[in-house]
Parts: sequence; structure tokens; C-alpha cells
Amino acid sequence: MIKYPDVLLVPIVAFDKNFNRIGYGGGFYDRYIKKVKKQKKVLTIGFAYSFQKVKKIPTNNYDIGLDFIITNK
Repeated sequence: MIKYPDVLLVPIVAFDKNFNRIGYGGGFYDRYIKKVKKQKKVLTIGFAYSFQKVKKIPTNNYDIGLDFIITNK
């Protein structure tokens, strides 16, 4: 049996007020979050500096927003 985490800490390059993010490319975290969410509820948290916030992150069907983003402010 595969055990999945209850919480995922997700890297952020930029984020918006809707908890959308740009990561480090490749879509690895989006694919993994989608896989885990099919199995169980998982809390997704991103850590960033406040200056990384932008007005709007362009998204597509493959992008998954985070549950929380914690900043220095």
C-alpha cells in the first residue's frame, strides 16, 4: 500500500491572490498533487516572500491552486 502525505509544501516563484502559482517548471508538483488528491485529501501550502505576489498568474487545465500561501508578511 502506498502512503501519501497529508500536507505538501510547494515551491513558489510567483503567486496571485487566488492561490495560483508559478513553480520551477515542468509541472511536477501539479501532477503529484492531482495524483494524491485522487487518493485522499491533502493540504497544499506554499511559502514565499511578499514581493513574489503578482496581479494574475495565467493558468490552464493542468494547474492546481494551493490551499494556503504563507509569506513573510
